[in-house]
Amino acid sequence: RRVHGYNPTDFLQKQKPTAIRREFICTLDAREISITSCRADDNGAYVQGPEGGKPTRYYYVERDANSEILSIKLCKLENEMFFYSKRQAGVVGSGRAPIYDKITVEKSSVFVLSRDYRYSKANRAFVHMIATLRKLDEPEPLPFYVTSCSWINNSENDDVITLDSSNFEVARHGNARRPLASIYYRTDPTIMEAEKSLLLVEGKSCEQVYQEVGKTIASTSMSMQPRNPKQVHNMSSKLKCSESKKLQDRGFNELDEMVRSMRSHDFIKSVIVNKQHYLTINYTETMINDLVRFCVNGDAVLKIDTTFELCDGLWLTDTCYTNLSLLDSAGKHPEFPGPSVWHFKKDRETYRQFAAQLVVIEPQLIDIKHVGHDLDLAQASGVHDIFINSQQHWCTKHMEDRDSFKLRSLGVNDNVVKRVLSDIYVIYCKWGLLMLWMRKNSMSSCRI
Repeated sequence: RRVHGYNPTDFLQKQKPTAIRREFICTLDAREISITSCRADDNGAYVQGPEGGKPTRYYYVERDANSEILSIKLCKLENEMFFYSKRQAGVVGSGRAPIYDKITVEKSSVFVLSRDYRYSKANRAFVHMIATLRKLDEPEPLPFYVTSCSWINNSENDDVITLDSSNFEVARHGNARRPLASIYYRTDPTIMEAEKSLLLVEGKSCEQVYQEVGKTIASTSMSMQPRNPKQVHNMSSKLKCSESKKLQDRGFNELDEMVRSMRSHDFIKSVIVNKQHYLTINYTETMINDLVRFCVNGDAVLKIDTTFELCDGLWLTDTCYTNLSLLDSAGKHPEFPGPSVWHFKKDRETYRQFAAQLVVIEPQLIDIKHVGHDLDLAQASGVHDIFINSQQHWCTKHMEDRDSFKLRSLGVNDNVVKRVLSDIYVIYCKWGLLMLWMRKNSMSSCRI
């Protein structure tokens, strides 16, 4: 509806305003750009104003018989009645104070204007405002809303100051603890919905979702990209908790399924249940005997790894060991599968119980000499709590992948990344082989 000669579409912005750090005002259509999407504006974190709340005003819209707008008046609420003040006609210049009459209006002609002010956390003079308008008797606001950006001065002498974008600072998140944490940008809700769709509907892994979301949606700003891989993992965990609750509401019991599987599968030997954890231990007698033979009496490494995204809310941690009594066609000792565990939590206590159960099954396993891990600290700490005399080994492949990801996230090109990784890990491997050769020669000379 045209108001005072202007249409909402006169100031309509077709695209979401992002990184606006100057005086700016426009109208947006909530059916195309939602208010939550407008809040993700690439300007970092915001805080509510010191006064708190959302300022609200009521307006009475007067119309004629053809529903044309005649006037808009500010009205007030008193005793559940809306009214506006109308000045009585009097003698001009009489020196008397003007007298106003309260004109009661119908609620169906009253509109509510709500303004939401947010102050930039790193630039307290920068204000972002979103104003919505709705009819008093309707719960949802009108489709058009107004957003504005402005610089203010907290001084009482100066009213308004104007700063350019060079003075604007985008800081890290207030809860960031890592010294190398990147700048915080709020993620657009359409990105979150795309992540949820890829995780639930297509069943892709977190790594695949993180790589594909940016390609699926045309990126026009930082808010239109996933913040980091952890955001996708958090979304996956949230969805798993929601699905688990739905299964419980339908009467599905995970513990009953575990006990039933132990009865039907000979490979599942035991189910451990306590107040916070329950898991299944899977092994064969041959596996336990080989661990004693090669990892306790020999120098084989017990390698432990946890698979991700096996299914919703369920992880499989499996092990393997080197069979020193066999050689393959290449002249190398083959890797054999070892005991495994199904678990619903991925914390230190779970891995500690898994290692403790292996010692309960065969007490000689307490003397395992070497244990290999990936970069999971909970796994390494929990296993080492039981195998306290073992030497820990970290997987260089996982370390190389982590360093490669970190270098690329810092903007390093592929040629430099390959050269840096070659300098680190090729030299490391050559040095490790040299030390192993020297140790074997020194041992053989001692025997002689």
